[in-house]
Amino acid sequence: MLAGASLLPAACATRQAISYASNPFTMGVASGDPDANSVVLWTRLSPDPMAPDFGMPQSAVFVQWEVAEDDRFNRIVRSGEEEAHAGSAFSIHAEVGGLKPGRTYWYRFTSGNAVSPVGRTRTTPARDADVQGFRYVFSACQQYNLGYYGAWRHAVAENPDFVVFLGDYIYERAPRADRDNVRLTVNEDALDLASYRRRYASYKMDEDLKAAHAAAPWLVIWDDHEVANNYGGDFNQQGLSTADFLLRRAAAYQAWYEHMPVRKSSAPVGPNTRIYRSFHWGRAGAVQLIDGRQYRTLTEWPEFGADRNQIPDSDLRRDPKRTMLGLEQEAWLFDQLKRSNAKWNILAQQFAIVERQVPGKKPGQWMYGNDAWDGYPATRERVLQALSGTSNPSVIGGDSHIFMAADLRIKREGALVAPAFVGGSIASPANDVEGLSIAMKHNPDMHFGENKVRGYTLVEAGPKQMTLTMRSMVNARDVKTEQKTLAQFVIEDGKPGATRI
Repeated sequence: MLAGASLLPAACATRQAISYASNPFTMGVASGDPDANSVVLWTRLSPDPMAPDFGMPQSAVFVQWEVAEDDRFNRIVRSGEEEAHAGSAFSIHAEVGGLKPGRTYWYRFTSGNAVSPVGRTRTTPARDADVQGFRYVFSACQQYNLGYYGAWRHAVAENPDFVVFLGDYIYERAPRADRDNVRLTVNEDALDLASYRRRYASYKMDEDLKAAHAAAPWLVIWDDHEVANNYGGDFNQQGLSTADFLLRRAAAYQAWYEHMPVRKSSAPVGPNTRIYRSFHWGRAGAVQLIDGRQYRTLTEWPEFGADRNQIPDSDLRRDPKRTMLGLEQEAWLFDQLKRSNAKWNILAQQFAIVERQVPGKKPGQWMYGNDAWDGYPATRERVLQALSGTSNPSVIGGDSHIFMAADLRIKREGALVAPAFVGGSIASPANDVEGLSIAMKHNPDMHFGENKVRGYTLVEAGPKQMTLTMRSMVNARDVKTEQKTLAQFVIEDGKPGATRI
């Protein structure tokens, strides 16, 4: 695949001219985690993503990047060089500083005779800037084999300032032959670093996804399918020993980092890494991005075992010593919320956070999902208590492949604290179509729900209100699908809750 590439030791980056026989930027470009003066620029060199060596030499190579104030690069304001090597799958995370607040920039990469597509990014306004507002889109769950990514094509047409992705970027399981697949990835379970890399490559070569990454900076967190279905902490449902699962988790976290536009501080060390962080848009908005998977307290439930997805109420479920976020992350989150001076405070996390109880088999018995916040009601109460002290709080989530709007209360019959939204799934279909209607029947705080369509949610924040517009695809199984407005909600400044309009 390469002409003129010398085979030097992996630790040495070659200055010898490299001539690619085919495009090494097969996964496009991306940016992420911006602040007022810097942003992360991402790409990955891979002329042949499915090959063991990715079509790259054994030696490391240098990659140049440029940032300009115009899309023709007549006004280049920053440039630099990064080293790409096999140990990180030739991925690049260039942290570009010295930029001006609240500006749009264009960027590109060069390696040998190859030039990447051009990406567009933005810095945030200065932390103390009194800006009028912001707009972003959010979604989650993009199972490649069960739908196309037309939702991303429509999402970037909204011209968002940034994109928030709430997890399940990939699905680790091999596509099943009995599913109504529209396309296939490499037909294998992702279990080790090589197979996770191949899964990401399959997803990231999608043209609509590449265009979405190139259009705006992203804020990304993970859920479970980046590793294994319904995992929590060092627990897994796939029957692996703790030691073997942590090896798998380490591989999954490494592959996630290699393919996401996140800062180098998110690079994992073995099976551990920190992805929770804060994002600010002047004084208009603050987003707290948290990790609901890595730090959980796991419990062996009597009768069921730790992997039971539906559990009855019990003192054990409500034990305040159990935590979904880990005590260190909780303390960090509560400190961020306490110190926030933003008008609009957004908690970005993986799940539908509202309480959802459904009837059990025994008379008077209520059942709760163990995989999300209902398995950790004490943590939820602490989080909502902290949110209640902020200006205009709201919570966004993913995971459940639905659109939903709900009210949040610290106690079930208590005062309204904040609205919560699940913003749809890009491609993943509903797992239980009837289950949503059952849950809404028994949980009046769930006042809107739809799980038969795919899509995303647009959020527009201004001085007096925040509007959320849920966009659904006419047919997510059609690569050229059109979209329509499913529902709209407004949050008024100073008033908890959301109203459908």
